[in-house]
Amino acid sequence: MKATFTLAGCWRSRYVTMDGRELHPGRSRHVVNHSPDGLSWGYEGSGPAQLALAALLRLMAEWEAVAEHQRFTREVIARLPQADFVADVIVSREGGGKYEYAISLGVGGRECLTSRAQPI
Repeated sequence: MKATFTLAGCWRSRYVTMDGRELHPGRSRHVVNHSPDGLSWGYEGSGPAQLALAALLRLMAEWEAVAEHQRFTREVIARLPQADFVADVIVSREGGGKYEYAISLGVGGRECLTSRAQPI
């Protein structure tokens, strides 16, 4: 299994997209409710764990996402800047082994230009 996707986030509004589609915390909250305040990144905490789970639920079975999301938080989400960001992420797993994660940061801000991304 190998998946490549782009995550983009706006720091002030906490608006996050995954491959251009808004990433909502709703489904992930029904699985594990880490953060009633929503998604966040750039540190290890409840908001980043919610973001990690929300992203992984789009890629893998629920039980796998639950099992992997804390490590994904540490290895990917916590390493994002506490600012607007764009990041290309690779999630891979060979032959039933351990998941591997890679991240490449780009220039943030393009997603924050949309009206939906403005602070409320």
